[in-house]
Formats: sequence, structure tokens, C-alpha cells
Amino acid sequence: MLTKSFLIWAMHFAAEVSGLGAPTVPAEVQFTSESNIHEGSGSSTAIAYYDDLLNVIYMPGNCRSMETLECKGILIHELVHYLQDINGKFPKDRNRCVRYLEAVAYRTEDNFYRRNGTSLEAYGVSDGMVAYLSSCGNDYDN
Repeated sequence: MLTKSFLIWAMHFAAEVSGLGAPTVPAEVQFTSESNIHEGSGSSTAIAYYDDLLNVIYMPGNCRSMETLECKGILIHELVHYLQDINGKFPKDRNRCVRYLEAVAYRTEDNFYRRNGTSLEAYGVSDGMVAYLSSCGNDYDN
């Protein structure tokens, strides 16, 4: 189960590692189905996402217990996006590519895994994949 104490610890960890300002208000986290995540994020491959309009992190239902390291890492990744948003890093133009925001989120997630004896690569995400997922063809490439 996601406890308030773990959520607060994870937010401060994400803030410290990412270099973003620590929040004063905890992020709202909701657990939902894979299909809702795909629909809400607009991506058929998303496993979680942060909705910057509602300020809500949507996590997969199978992470509700927060027992696995992978679920904790995914939450930390999404918390970085929450921090990017509250620190003014999300572009106001809804058509602008935001993929460049992924690099910091993946780096922070990987830092969490490495502190726990594994890595992002162990979960199938290589450095090359992070580079691809973090790049925009141009400023307005979605």
C-alpha cells in the first residue's frame, strides 16, 4: 500500500536527485487500469503517467501494494514529472514536445534502482532507449 510516509520520502528523493525544488504539497496518486493509462496518456506503451492539468499521477493497478522495487521506481519517475510541473518546467504550449523532460525522470529512476542493487536496464530500459524517448524531432514534434 502506498503510505503517506513513503510518498513524502519518494518526493524528497526525486527532488534531491533531479535537482528540482521540493514540493510543499504531496502529489495525488491514483491507481487505475492499463487501458485508462493508455487512453489518458495518449500512448499505447505508457505504464504510468502524470496529468499536468489535473496534477495527478496515474499508476497501474498492480502497483497498488507498492511492494515491488519496479513500482517504487515508476512512482519516482512520475514524481519527477510532478516536480517539473510545479517548478515551471512544463511548457505552456500544449502542442510542444515534452519528451525532453523524460531524461531527468529516467536518470532519477535509475539512481533509485542503483541504490537498491539494480538498474533501469534490468527493467528493459537501455541508455539508447532513454535517449530516444527523451528526444524531440523539433520543438513541436509530438
